Amino acid sequence: MLLKLTDLVCQYGPSSWPSSVYAEAAIYPMANSAAQEDVFPIIPGDTDYRIFFEDYGNIPGLDIIFLLGGYFYHTSYDTPDLPKPRRRASSPKPKVVPKWSRNSSNHSVLPANWRPAAQSGNFDISRFGGKPNADITQAFKSAWTQACSSTSPSKVAIPAGKYQMSAVEVKGPCKAPIEVIVDGSINAPANPDGLKGADQWFKVGYVSSFTLSGKGVFDGQGATAWKQNDCAKNKNCKKLCMVINSNIATGDDCISLGDGSKNTTVQNVNCGPGHGISVGSLGKYKDEEPVEGFLVKNCTLKNTDNGVRIKTWPNEPGTTTVSDMHFEDITMVDVMNPIIVDQEYCPSNQCSKANPSKVKISKISFKNIKGTSETKEGLVLICSSGIPCEDVKVSDVDLTFKGAATTAKCANVKPIITGKAPACEA
Repeated sequence: MLLKLTDLVCQYGPSSWPSSVYAEAAIYPMANSAAQEDVFPIIPGDTDYRIFFEDYGNIPGLDIIFLLGGYFYHTSYDTPDLPKPRRRASSPKPKVVPKWSRNSSNHSVLPANWRPAAQSGNFDISRFGGKPNADITQAFKSAWTQACSSTSPSKVAIPAGKYQMSAVEVKGPCKAPIEVIVDGSINAPANPDGLKGADQWFKVGYVSSFTLSGKGVFDGQGATAWKQNDCAKNKNCKKLCMVINSNIATGDDCISLGDGSKNTTVQNVNCGPGHGISVGSLGKYKDEEPVEGFLVKNCTLKNTDNGVRIKTWPNEPGTTTVSDMHFEDITMVDVMNPIIVDQEYCPSNQCSKANPSKVKISKISFKNIKGTSETKEGLVLICSSGIPCEDVKVSDVDLTFKGAATTAKCANVKPIITGKAPACEA
């Protein structure tokens, strides 16, 4: 038979996710139940029982107790006679008395360790209060909690529409495969402060058999983030003094020094994937300040587009200087352009090289740099033809490309090479 929630008496249990839904559906409260008194004495006494009016589903028998999502429920009647549909507010409340008792001979008491399987199926966020043009953070978490507890494969659905979501972290292990279906467009907070200090926006962890599907979009509001990442405009780039004992995997520069940077140390840092460790780009703007005093030591770069790099623009008005740059005891793992000074920096070839860079580079050293390169030229020193590099030293650079030693390409520089290191080629 089909049991109605009019036959269920609900006890608010240890979790709170459905409380708002039940509060809306409740017709009238109930007192303490026989289930609490006679079957599960461990249930707290300060509970709130309510009767609900809505289809629930096929449940075998009426006199059962079951646990769902941290909430205890039991039926109010032991016969198929159901209460009348929802009454008008003016009607008197019916007297509902649970018939379950310790001495009832026509009831079988379930063992204390009995638990039914959690519900399975489609957990749409709309069931948990999720609405378009609103924040669905809590609705998604609630839907995930229920889906993850299902012993059958389940789905968390975010239907079409536009939603906001702050930082979310959901975890397993889940009891069965779980799928998140995103058909809507989910926006991160436009202001990074909306993430409340979280270092990741959407994170799923400790889950096996997880699927993310759908036609939707996760919009990270990148325009806001890139403003913070532009060192040419971000004054905080000038205040970076020391980075130590860190793992950095940004997909962009792990470390980037802009104009005005002084006396900066980077030590014991793992970098990658990303663009490597960079000085610059410099020279694009007329009033840039000098960059001086940079030490990179005991670092590992892995799967980066560049290793250690100094880059300046040609054909631009900037006349700043770069000096006292020292890179030593560095390991490269499958890195493109492990060592590169590029004074013809022109991304995507969208600039002119008609005039050389006006940035002066001097007092640069590369010492004890080893590992593997993804390019044949492991050492590239392309300096300005207008202002050649001065006082450049290369010592003990041992890089391989496909098992063979890498080569060096140099222009407008006469480096001092000692130890094992490739000789410069034009």
